[in-house]
Amino acid sequence: MLNAPAHVKPLFLSISLMHACHAEYCIYTQQKAPYRFPIQSGRDLLSIFDPGNYGLQKLRTSERIALLSRKLNTAAERWQGAPSDPGIIRELAASILCLERLYARIRLQIDRVSMIDWRTIPSQENNHTSLMLRQKALKASHAAWHTENTPETQQALAEAVSGMENATTWIKGEMQAHPAFAPKDPRIITTTRQLEAFCKRASEAPYVCVDTEFMSMDTYNTVVQTVQLAISPEDAVLVDMQSPNLDTAPLASLMQNPAIMKVFHAAGQDITLLAGLGLSPSPCFDTQVAANLCGYGFSLGYAAMAEKILGFKPSKEQQMSDWAVRPFSPDQVAYALGDVTHLCPMYQHLHDALKTQEKLATAIRKSMPQAPGKQCFDTLPALDSRNRKSPFKRLLYWRQKEARRLNVPKKHILQDDLIEKIARILPQTTKGMAAISQLPKGFAEGRMGQEILALLKMSPEMRTAFLTPPPPRSQPPVPCPD
Repeated sequence: MLNAPAHVKPLFLSISLMHACHAEYCIYTQQKAPYRFPIQSGRDLLSIFDPGNYGLQKLRTSERIALLSRKLNTAAERWQGAPSDPGIIRELAASILCLERLYARIRLQIDRVSMIDWRTIPSQENNHTSLMLRQKALKASHAAWHTENTPETQQALAEAVSGMENATTWIKGEMQAHPAFAPKDPRIITTTRQLEAFCKRASEAPYVCVDTEFMSMDTYNTVVQTVQLAISPEDAVLVDMQSPNLDTAPLASLMQNPAIMKVFHAAGQDITLLAGLGLSPSPCFDTQVAANLCGYGFSLGYAAMAEKILGFKPSKEQQMSDWAVRPFSPDQVAYALGDVTHLCPMYQHLHDALKTQEKLATAIRKSMPQAPGKQCFDTLPALDSRNRKSPFKRLLYWRQKEARRLNVPKKHILQDDLIEKIARILPQTTKGMAAISQLPKGFAEGRMGQEILALLKMSPEMRTAFLTPPPPRSQPPVPCPD
């Protein structure tokens, strides 16, 4: 921290302050002692914060902040010594991204016991000059809220956290503005001009292999991070779908070109996600369907199919890596592009086999998107008269609407066992709900607790608001595996 860049130093102080404040919050809400997660010295930051690291999920937020502060300190010192090193830039970017996720986690924790909606707090100016003042405001507002939980103290705390969050965004912008942050690999597409050049080449090809990488662990809406495209094993690109300089119109034209076959493996989820972005592909060829028709087996996985057709098994080491972190690591790029470059010879092999067996038309027909069936996170229908009488179903409906509104996983609002317990006890008063074990302290008095009480009583006002259809999703529903 002593040698960290000037615009990063204030962030360390903010993390330490948040660590102390959240420790007080744990005491206030009477949470149990944190789970101790053994951290090996020198362990890579990205492996620690990998979404697939389930040991991290057992950490309390206060321990996550402490761990992140140590890792961010190391990353910033290394960045000062080598500001153009892509590995160090990625490590620093991962630290900031994890901090942003911690902001969201803390805000949701407080939201569960608050009487205000944090999303209504106006944004503050993004700059680091007032960061020290924001730290003092956060400390003072948290102490006041800790002493007396009122709408006024909650409002002040919400404004302080919002200011800190926007200051972190400013710091991230400074890092991303550094010339070394831009990807050096020409296969990574971040601009419309690059995308147009590839789509022009692809328009002359008979097929294009397609795959996606996405994130859905910390959000209600699935976020497509990349789309991989290949027209041959030697010509493949990775499109950064979160790049601010990218217009996907050329890709939409390519996906809808009837003369070009769009090749997927296990196409259902990829097609649904692309359709939600206005990139509906047609016509489509699903190699999993084709492999079944050729006798390789039903629902054959990608690696297993490659082993049977190509004679080797691709590595899936990067499958659970964090695709929200920029810049991408070389291993991530190799893994993502491998998913489409290996698909090219497999498609040609299956295409020829099906053509010989006169099953090609059947494979194409079965590969096309079907009418949507059972879905996770699907559009919320109005409850029918029978379901309106079920407290359990009404609570599930309320939780899904709330998760969708806040863009967080449903389980982060209330766990299933708590929904079941509330539906069984049917509290009619704030005191009765507060007596339910496992609910956070202050939940019954907060906005969510009061909404549940009104929902259980089904007042006319609540019924009208409750049955109002939600706005359209920003991302498509994801098919739920049977």
